[in-house]
Amino acid sequence: MTLLEDFCKLAMKVSKVLDPRFEANETETRRASVVPFFQALGYNANNPREVKEEFRVEDKFVDYAIKRAGKPIIFVEAKQWNEKLSNHWRQLHEYFDQGKVKFAILTNGLNYEFYTDLKEAGRMDEKPFLSFNMRLHFHSSKDQEDSQLAKDLQWFTNAKFDTERILSVARRRTISCLLQKELDQPSHEIINYFASQVSSEPLTEDTRKDFASAIKDAWRELLKYDVSLRKHNMRGGAQIDIFPEYGTGMLNAKLLISEKMDRNDTFVLYGGERIRYGEAALKAHRKVNPRKEKVNGLTFWRFTDPFTGENRPIKDIIDDETLRSNILHFLR
Repeated sequence: MTLLEDFCKLAMKVSKVLDPRFEANETETRRASVVPFFQALGYNANNPREVKEEFRVEDKFVDYAIKRAGKPIIFVEAKQWNEKLSNHWRQLHEYFDQGKVKFAILTNGLNYEFYTDLKEAGRMDEKPFLSFNMRLHFHSSKDQEDSQLAKDLQWFTNAKFDTERILSVARRRTISCLLQKELDQPSHEIINYFASQVSSEPLTEDTRKDFASAIKDAWRELLKYDVSLRKHNMRGGAQIDIFPEYGTGMLNAKLLISEKMDRNDTFVLYGGERIRYGEAALKAHRKVNPRKEKVNGLTFWRFTDPFTGENRPIKDIIDDETLRSNILHFLR
């Protein structure tokens, strides 16, 4: 059984046990959710060398310490299932700072919040880098968000625990939150930066609003483009590097290959855009030759045959189904 499947099974159990119709104190919350959570991650909650309950931190005790090689690596503070976690952040913060661990978890059995010290080494961040709710997440092993959660949580498991990979997850998720915030409401710093790249004119209140709107529109467009590209790849597609017939590296692009292609519906990634190969060839050609000349995109764009090393026109991929199939297989 995979980690995601284990969490889906645990979420179903927790949702039934920690229900407003039933009373569950802190001890029962630990038994129903927190201990099974440790077990899902591969830790033996009955072995104090792996999971130490009431671990001493100077003159206080944190609820749990997950240990490796005899040393605590994660502090866990567990509260009753209907407690607000925000009321207990400071308590965990003190344990974290005094206990010299790198990671901490605050939970009420339903909500789980994961903390580290990205902002200042040795001091727990104010906001979690990863969080989830057992009632809202882990409903299906096919859910994309749940799948990503499981991929990130795998580095907390006993078998794969990896400090550097967890920190990489923490940075990525923290930056994602910051980007989402900027997407919703671009900061002055972001507006100033992009405005300075586009125009040398001083910003006024009106132009600042215009740039803020342009930034939001541009990012949404990029997000849509990313979704479109992922759908293409999910349909069995792949990408191969292509280059102009005259070999300048400045104008390189990527050909989007799929099982079925034809000359009228073939796209490339060029200059941050997904456009038809002929239009991309014309744009690339005019960068080095401003004269309006006709360009044959089928021969203008070339690729390196992964099997022979020969430079060939992209029409060979489009027209030769066997070659296309072999390249798709190779790229996958």
